[in-house]
Amino acid sequence: MGLIELKKERYFLHLLFTTSKNQVQALFYTLTPQQAKALCEIIYNLNKLPVPPTTTHLLLMQRKLIKQLTDKKLSLNRKLHLLQNHYRQVYEVLLSVDKKILRLLS
Repeated sequence: MGLIELKKERYFLHLLFTTSKNQVQALFYTLTPQQAKALCEIIYNLNKLPVPPTTTHLLLMQRKLIKQLTDKKLSLNRKLHLLQNHYRQVYEVLLSVDKKILRLLS
């Protein structure tokens, strides 16, 4: 998935980063396969972004989940299931770099 495909999901990502924490769970449970791919792609590319030390610590704490979400051998269905079951951890990681992601996609 390239930048063009990620830009197609920019409205979803903007909604994800600006919505209340109560609605985040609903957004994760209603993910489409394209949205799930976009989230996995962002997580995969986090190591290319300059991140603050607090985010680095967060990534280290969630490295098992990140490894599973970025594994190319894992099916999209399984990744979707992981995103839905671990939405808080994924949201926390994404929220730590939300401004950089939105800046790249605008």
